[in-house]
Amino acid sequence: MAQKALFAVVLGAVSAAAHGFVETITVNGKTYDNYNPSTFPYNPSPPVVPGWTADFPDLGFVEPAATGDPDIICHRSATNGGSHIPVAAGDTLTLKWSPWPESHKGPIIDYLANCNGDCTTVDKTALRFFKIAEQGLLDAASSNWAADELIAAGEVWEAAGTV
Repeated sequence: MAQKALFAVVLGAVSAAAHGFVETITVNGKTYDNYNPSTFPYNPSPPVVPGWTADFPDLGFVEPAATGDPDIICHRSATNGGSHIPVAAGDTLTLKWSPWPESHKGPIIDYLANCNGDCTTVDKTALRFFKIAEQGLLDAASSNWAADELIAAGEVWEAAGTV
């Protein structure tokens, strides 16, 4: 099974005001720390991680007016991560999110993009993302959304799909 260097983007598109980030990503039993916008900007020597560095220590969101701007890719003023995560076809990604507010209900949609080379230097506007998984409203009668399942599972989410 061929492995490719893929850049993982996981979107919790639950609301325009979503405030969360993926803390760790586990693939094939190996856990990778991700960029932490709450601590890394204040660390003079942050660890090298695959997650892109971005300007959102407030855990804010990309304004709806900026959906056509490159900031929608990997967040505001994002710069390349210092590594990548090898992912092969059929792999399941286990994502550990930061604490998720119960009021932020909605779907969870998971995307990847092939770096086609070095993920540390790829131009984010050249990435072509593909969806590997999505879940939305699971039960209309109880208003149970994918985000509710994320919270119930301790902010752990399996993105299982076709890679």
